[in-house]
Amino acid sequence: MTIEQPADSKLDASANPDQRYLNLRYEEITVGPLPGPALLGQYEQVIPGLAQQIVDMAVREQRHRHEIERREVRQPYQLAINGQYLGFGVTILVLVVAVVFTALGFPAIAATLVGLDLVALVGLFIYGRRVQPTYADGEDAPESTS
Repeated sequence: MTIEQPADSKLDASANPDQRYLNLRYEEITVGPLPGPALLGQYEQVIPGLAQQIVDMAVREQRHRHEIERREVRQPYQLAINGQYLGFGVTILVLVVAVVFTALGFPAIAATLVGLDLVALVGLFIYGRRVQPTYADGEDAPESTS
């Protein structure tokens, strides 16, 4: 407890005790999404049902946060899988077009298409193994064992 005097007045020991000022300060710090039980009880006294609304809000926020974190973890893997499906589809399409060109009597064009497709795939695999992905915070991703 401290006794402070206002800046615009003087306080001396002989002053009337009624003229002294007492400044009390109370702080309550909570950690986490919910206020302490005593404060929740006070909210409940002010507006009945408010404490339950606050608890429900914290539960919804926690679910939302977990869903976002789950999506952040899954996203890189989903992007890799989608890229593999897309690459497979493009390769099959190029092979079908090459077969059509061969059937139409243009084997040189078909061979060129297949050759370019193979060169692109091999280059992608080699380049993909050399490039080390990084996380958003700048740290390198762990080495893959495959």
